[in-house]
Amino acid sequence: MENNYYVYAWYKIDNLEIFYIGKGLGKRRFSMSKRNEPFLRTVNTYPCAVRILEMGLSESVASHLEKKLISYYKRMGQAKANIRISGSGGDTYNRRTKEEMKITRKKLSDSLKGKTLSEQHVKNMRRALRQKYESDERKEVEQIKEKIEVLPKLQKEELERIKLALPKKNIRTKSEENNNIGFTGKKHTNETKRKMSERSKEFLKGNTNNAKKCLVLDNDKNIILSVSAKYQVGIWLHTEKGYGSSSRSAQRIADKYFKTNELFDGKYYFVQ
Repeated sequence: MENNYYVYAWYKIDNLEIFYIGKGLGKRRFSMSKRNEPFLRTVNTYPCAVRILEMGLSESVASHLEKKLISYYKRMGQAKANIRISGSGGDTYNRRTKEEMKITRKKLSDSLKGKTLSEQHVKNMRRALRQKYESDERKEVEQIKEKIEVLPKLQKEELERIKLALPKKNIRTKSEENNNIGFTGKKHTNETKRKMSERSKEFLKGNTNNAKKCLVLDNDKNIILSVSAKYQVGIWLHTEKGYGSSSRSAQRIADKYFKTNELFDGKYYFVQ
């Protein structure tokens, strides 16, 4: 027997992806006859090339190597144009249509009509099913036993994980404790409570130092706007007079003139 067979591979030139493995004689690797649809579609879509992987083989060795390589590249996500892993008939594969499948199923059904299974056949089927169910039950019992044995260990690990996840108690430093010694066990007097209440009411009314009444005066120092906070002056300047890119930027402009009490833009005085 002559050892003139070889195994070849078609691949895409751009990414070197192998999309087909085959065996052949002579110039079979270049031939486009008897090629399946995925092979022809790939060759016509991408720039491809072919190379010989192994040569000087007998037909049986070439077939064996072809199957091994197809299986190997299939696991790597390549050899997509090899529809079947088997070497023989790997080039062409006629997929049956739905109508052909229906005809095949009907022929099989018709061939079984009117036939009865022998008693021995029925016994064999029952024994096979019983063995299957027994093995399944045995596996399930073993899995349950494993879970029961592992359960205490899992519970301990779960408890440790929960302990680590719990927030730690707020431990104050000695300096913080010393700072709070003067207030421990003491209460506010009625006078202090009254002052705190008045202060809160003033804050809500906007009469605190942080929210003093703000005035806008014209060139003759006549009041043209009275608001309770500087930010309202910024809103007025931006929306009514068009100063600044935003009310915040207009407020920053006004802040400078609140401090200096100078005339702004020859038109306004800002007083707080």
